[in-house]
Amino acid sequence: MGTITGTTILNQAAQVLFDINGVEWNRLELLEWLSEGQRRIAFAAPAESRALIVFQMVAGPLQHLTTPTGVTPAYDFRQVLAGSCNMGTNGTTRGRALRKVSRKLLDDFNPNWMTTTPTVAVENFMWDKDLPTQFWVYPPSDGTGYIEMEAAVTPQDLATESATITLGDHWQPALVDYILARAGEKTTDYSPGMAFSKSHWEAFAATVEAFAGVRLAYDLDATPAQPRQEADA
Repeated sequence: MGTITGTTILNQAAQVLFDINGVEWNRLELLEWLSEGQRRIAFAAPAESRALIVFQMVAGPLQHLTTPTGVTPAYDFRQVLAGSCNMGTNGTTRGRALRKVSRKLLDDFNPNWMTTTPTVAVENFMWDKDLPTQFWVYPPSDGTGYIEMEAAVTPQDLATESATITLGDHWQPALVDYILARAGEKTTDYSPGMAFSKSHWEAFAATVEAFAGVRLAYDLDATPAQPRQEADA
């Protein structure tokens, strides 16, 4: 969670746009682009938007990331990041640590592991990147135990510009560049606007690559909200 407000970022973008009083550019539209920029960063770098969640397991070996009771709005989970520990039957008592293991290794070692007697506390979890929001636990859960997991989540939109950004403060320059790229994209019917948009998109993409190691390519046939993600060479 960052400490910088949307107002700070919007003011920086407005200064570059020579529109500090919001005459030409609607502040609500700039705020929408700020939220959009956070989502784009989280899409490229899931670990930059994470939540530590405690939830009750269902009975059996297969589990799904679940928004804890009382948390609103519900999380939009992207993927499992890490397992923490068992949390007893009340969700507040820390217990045995969870260890990530290979599903293939467990299948080879004990092909019948899914039929093992269910327990309150589990020892291992297995995650498949192709099924990012679900995972397996061993031994199977009896449905009474809680665990703590770390998950990547989609950032919530900023309701007002006075709200703080969801991502870390180090993403401030990238978010300013994203807003400017989107603003410039609305004026790409003439060359300076196109160049303005592309230059700020490239600055945004360079920051994403520097922090997350993911390269994003700007496609002039698409909006900056829908960039192509380049494969590593």
